[in-house]
Amino acid sequence: MMMILLLFLQKQNLDKLCAPQDELVFASSGTLDNPFSCRKECSPGFFQFRGLETSTCEAHSQPRCSSGQFLSTGTPTTDATCLNCSSCEGMRFVATCSEDQDTVCEYCPEPGAHQFYVGNACTAACDVGFVLDVRTKQCELCKYAQCDPGWRDPPLKHNCSHCVLCPPLPLNAHWSQRNDRFDCMWVCNEHHQLQSVDSKLTCVSQNVVVDNVQLLQPLCAAGHFALNFRCITCFEAAALGYVTQHDLPQPADIDSKWEWVYGCKWRCLHAAGYWELRPTSGIYWECVNAHMHTAMVRGVDLSWTAVNVSTRRVDNSPNQSKKLLDIMYILAIVPLSVIICFVLYNCVRLCSKSAKDQNDDDEEKPLLMEHALILNKR
Repeated sequence: MMMILLLFLQKQNLDKLCAPQDELVFASSGTLDNPFSCRKECSPGFFQFRGLETSTCEAHSQPRCSSGQFLSTGTPTTDATCLNCSSCEGMRFVATCSEDQDTVCEYCPEPGAHQFYVGNACTAACDVGFVLDVRTKQCELCKYAQCDPGWRDPPLKHNCSHCVLCPPLPLNAHWSQRNDRFDCMWVCNEHHQLQSVDSKLTCVSQNVVVDNVQLLQPLCAAGHFALNFRCITCFEAAALGYVTQHDLPQPADIDSKWEWVYGCKWRCLHAAGYWELRPTSGIYWECVNAHMHTAMVRGVDLSWTAVNVSTRRVDNSPNQSKKLLDIMYILAIVPLSVIICFVLYNCVRLCSKSAKDQNDDDEEKPLLMEHALILNKR
């Protein structure tokens, strides 16, 4: 009985300490002997700005949402507001956005390697440089794939090699064969030029006739050759057959032993002590020092200006062969001489030893005879 009375008194005391005020209601139970433990919030239909106790409870507004929006009901700390409906991009669409509910979306399955989803139906797409193979449903690398001339990539490729035909060529044009071409790139045929006719690009015949086509070529810097209205290096022109390969120097020695003069004309750096020399073998000229040039050239000082004179190294192969035979003869004679001297020395030594032994025997014979006579007398 005392316990019941005690609980009743505590409840009365708690209700007194946590009495409601205006539109506020209790959001939690209180703690005994702690009048500040009761958490209050606005009653339904009202909100308190950010839950600040100093703010009063205001009634939720009733906004009119436009198309593509839904009404987000208010909370005890926020007012009712209109929000834009979600698009479900990269997810699966489930239900349309209503007046008081956002669009319902579902997450798609885990994408494969180099894949992601587009649209709202879990449509797979590939990272940049990859194409989705419609048969394997895998993204394959197509970084270096390029359609043949006259073909182009479709808006949606089925695989790396999937190409479709380009629109028809204009008259007097052909498909570009350049490696850095873009899809359906075409160029005008020879003796035709590009013009815009009725807002369309077309190739028309050139009416300008000149005696020397090279007059139309650009002015290129030294070491370059004008070809098809652009400048290429002389070595590239030589590879294409427009410049004679044998008339060019060693590419690695440029600016150290030779220099360009103009066009594909060059010269050795005479001031640095280098002179022109065409080797008996090889495809390039050489720039050698003055000593080597004097030793190998028969008194001819040739530069790029002397086109009709052939400056080559002197062929000293007979002299070189004779010198080689002399060296081999000397190398053969010296060891043979040493062997002969060694044999003669041993022969003399043996003969001297034999003669000495004979003399010793001759000296011992009289002594033996005298010794024998002495023994007979006895």
